[in-house]
Amino acid sequence: MKPAPPLISLERKLIAALGFAALLFSLIAGGADYLHTYRNELDRSRASFDNLAATVQSSAAIAAFVGNATIADDIAEGLLKNQEILGVQIQGGRNFSFRQAKIVDTEEWPEHATLSYPLYSPTLLDENIGQLSILTDARLLEARARAAAFNQLLFLIGQTLLLAAILAFTYRQLVGRPLLRLTQTLVAIEPGSDQRIPIADNDRDNEIGHVASSVNHYLEISERALMIERELLARVQKLESHYRRIFESAKVGIMVLEMDGSLINCNTAVSNRAEQAGPPSGEDSDYLARIFKQPAKAWTLIEQARSSGLVVNGDLELLNNEGESRWAHCLFSIGRFPEEDQHYIEAVFYDVTSRRMREEKALRSAERDVLTDLINRRGALAYLEQALVDARLEGKGVTLFFFDLDGFKSINDTYGHAAGDIVLVEVARRLRGVRKRSSDLLARLGGDEFVLAAYGMHKTDDGAHQLAQALLTTMQTPIALDQGQTACIGVSIGIAGYPENADNVAALLETADQAMYSAKKRGKNRYQVAASKM
Repeated sequence: MKPAPPLISLERKLIAALGFAALLFSLIAGGADYLHTYRNELDRSRASFDNLAATVQSSAAIAAFVGNATIADDIAEGLLKNQEILGVQIQGGRNFSFRQAKIVDTEEWPEHATLSYPLYSPTLLDENIGQLSILTDARLLEARARAAAFNQLLFLIGQTLLLAAILAFTYRQLVGRPLLRLTQTLVAIEPGSDQRIPIADNDRDNEIGHVASSVNHYLEISERALMIERELLARVQKLESHYRRIFESAKVGIMVLEMDGSLINCNTAVSNRAEQAGPPSGEDSDYLARIFKQPAKAWTLIEQARSSGLVVNGDLELLNNEGESRWAHCLFSIGRFPEEDQHYIEAVFYDVTSRRMREEKALRSAERDVLTDLINRRGALAYLEQALVDARLEGKGVTLFFFDLDGFKSINDTYGHAAGDIVLVEVARRLRGVRKRSSDLLARLGGDEFVLAAYGMHKTDDGAHQLAQALLTTMQTPIALDQGQTACIGVSIGIAGYPENADNVAALLETADQAMYSAKKRGKNRYQVAASKM
C-alpha cells in the first residue's frame, strides 16, 4: 500500500488565519479606538474645567468688578486644589489683575494649556468686565488620556483574541477533530476490504456525516467492483491457462509472425518442426524458411491473404531432414495489433502427408499409361500447369520436348499391334534412361506421341540440345520383336520453351507440336527448336 502523504492540518491553518485576522483587526480597529478614546478623554477634561469655571464664574466677576483680591484669592485657592489646575488668573476693570499658581511663574502661560472664560458685570449682564484664566496641567491630562486610550486598546485586543480563540475552539470541536478522524480512518482503510468509516450520532445530519456516508457508499461499491474484478480475473486466468494448454498441446502448428517473417510466438508443434529441420542458416530472420521447403510459395499465399483480407490456404512441403517428404495444409491470414497499429501474420498448419500420399497414389493410378507406366496426357497437363506456375514465381524456364516415332505405323501394319506395343514399351524404357532428373516430366500423350519436360531449363541451353541429341541417339538401336524379328524406328522432336514461346500449357504444347512437324518435313529423325516470339 502506498504511504499517505504528510497531513497538512486545516485546523492549524484556520487558527493561523484567525490569529492573523485578529491581529490585523486589532491594529486597525485598535488604532481608531485609541485615537477616539484619547480625544474623548481630553474633551471630558475640558468639560470638567468648564463646569468648575461655571461654578466660580459669578464670584470671579464680583472680584473683578470691585477689584477685591481677597475674593479672588479664595476662588484661586479653591480651584488650585484640583490636581489638573496649575494656576488661576482673574483680570478686571481699573487695572485689576490677580494671579496665583502652584509653580513659580514669571512667563506667559502657554496658550494650549490655558482656558479662558469671560466675566460679565453683576449689574449689566451683557457687559464684559474681565476674564478668568485657568492654567491646566496639559502633560497630566494627556498622560491620563493616553492611559485611558491604551487601556481601551488592550481591552479591544483581548476581546478580539478571546473571540478568535472561541472560534478556533468551536471549529476544532465541531469540524477539525471530526474531519481529522474521518481522514485518519479513510487513510487506514484497505481498498476492497469491508472496513467502513464510523459516524458519530451528532455528525449524522451535518456535512461531516454526509461526507462519511458518501465515502462509505463509494467503499461499498468499490468492494463489490473489486470482488467482481477478482472473480473475472480468476476466470480469465483459468481460461487463459486452459487455452494455453490447448495452444501448447495442439497437434496443429500455430504461429504468429512479424510482417518480415520473424517469429513473435508459436506453439510446441511449430518449434519441434523447426528443430527437426535443423538450425537456421546464416542470420536469416524469415522463420518460414525454417518450416517450409519452398518458403516463396508460403509468401505468395501470405501476399494473397494481405491483398484480399481473407484467409488463404494451400498445401506446402515441410522442410525435413528425415529423408521423406512431408506435407502440411496451411492457412494464412493477416491480423493487426490495435494499440500499435501494426500488422502481423497468423499461420495455422497441420500435417497432411498421409492425404498427399493417398492422393498421389490415386493420381498415379489415374494419370499413368497402362502400357508403358509413363504419365498419361491427363497427368502431363497437370504437371505442366503446376510447372508453369512454379516457374513464374521463381523466375525459371521450362523446356518441352514433343516427339513422334518415325516408322511406327508400318510396324503395326507389318507385324501387328502386339509388335507395336513391344516397341512402345521399349521406347518408354529408353526414354527413362535418357531423362537426367526424376523431377522432369516423361509422358505418353497417346499413340506414338511422347513428351519430356525439363523444369529450370531454357530451350537455348546447351543441356537442351544435348538432351535432344541423346533422344535421337537412343532410338537408333533396332528393337527386338518376337520370333527373332527386329524393328527400326526413328524419332522427330519439336522443342518449345517457357516463357520464350508461350505462357500457358496449351500454347506451349501447340508450339512444340508444330516444331515437331517441321522436323518431319525436313526429313524426320531430327529435332527442331521453335523460333522465339521475341
